[in-house]
Amino acid sequence: MNEGRTVFAQLLDFLPKYEFDKCVVRYHGDFRVRKLPTYEQFLVLAFAQLTWRESLRDEAKAIAGLLEEKASIPMVQQQLPLIQELQTDEWWQNVTSPMLENVRKRIRALVKLIEKQKAKTDFHRL
Repeated sequence: MNEGRTVFAQLLDFLPKYEFDKCVVRYHGDFRVRKLPTYEQFLVLAFAQLTWRESLRDEAKAIAGLLEEKASIPMVQQQLPLIQELQTDEWWQNVTSPMLENVRKRIRALVKLIEKQKAKTDFHRL
């Protein structure tokens, strides 16, 4: 088992950040960006593709499922109703950008509690 850099980090070496940044500047990719820079959005979408997520909704549901397993931790317990609700299809029916921003703010600090083993990409399916 690799105890160093993750496979995802090693794959990103094939696309140097400076090359990505040159394309962003050339095509004005960060025009009017407020919160999620182009490179960070690329990382999220690339990770979702490599883990066979069909949408960011799938990714959020998977993270919520992993957080629910940590319900004994007080920080997680405080957000447990939200975490459980995120895993339902009903919550996602009429979701808005402000709702997603609220979720991001509320669970951002909790993501670090997910065990690295479970958060790693399932690359045996490649």
